[in-house]
Amino acid sequence: MNWGSNYSSELADACFLPEGDQFLADCRSLLAHAASTRERAESLRGGDTGVLKVAASPQMIENVFPSLLRRYALQYPRVHLRPIEAYAVDHIAMLERGDAHLAISVPRVDDQRFGSYLLPPLQVLAVWHSSLKLGRTKDIDVRRLENGPLLLVNSAFATRKVFDAACRLEHIEPEVFIESGATSTLIGLAEAGHGVAIVPSTVRVDRRKLLVGRVSCRNKPLKVELAVIWEKRRPLPRYGAGFFESFAAHLKEIFPVQSG
Repeated sequence: MNWGSNYSSELADACFLPEGDQFLADCRSLLAHAASTRERAESLRGGDTGVLKVAASPQMIENVFPSLLRRYALQYPRVHLRPIEAYAVDHIAMLERGDAHLAISVPRVDDQRFGSYLLPPLQVLAVWHSSLKLGRTKDIDVRRLENGPLLLVNSAFATRKVFDAACRLEHIEPEVFIESGATSTLIGLAEAGHGVAIVPSTVRVDRRKLLVGRVSCRNKPLKVELAVIWEKRRPLPRYGAGFFESFAAHLKEIFPVQSG
């Protein structure tokens, strides 16, 4: 009797039954538990030695991780911090599969499976060349941006969703010149005077060439909550937990605009 073959066949058949989804979820839970047990054993055996995989958006990796990698290496010289480029919509699946230990994303408030460590919030910034005559201001109301032209990040960015919500609240439809997933493209266009770039506050801006203001709506700056998140079933090694405070401190140092 080929038990393995019969079992595989039964498993495949079960996944097509109404109960198959729950059965598949249970299997994944068992695999995750086995993986977490192995990771815990390796952590105890190796101490502060290993690989820490962190999922983050492309712009977060571009603007924050180059200097963060050096900082973390000084704190944990035997740990390899490996950034993984991924948009927020993919972070949960990556954590569930074990493809990433941590993710830099929005906090999870609807699922007890995930832990979160709050970070300084992202702000929505307007960046423009002085030739656009918007003046020098710390805050700029979303209504002043209605006539554009605007240089917007695409809908994969949480800051774009917040900006769009503010526009709907004020019943305005801004003039959009371009949408892009590359914040450096938007900054380059703003530097050339082609419009106002609406970008996350983790973007690096040359203030010698450009003016920067926080976008506000009804006297409140637009913000996006940010956190380090992880799946609780997978125990974090000490160097994983140590990443939280190191990352938060680093963000406070390099944010171009302070929260407030």
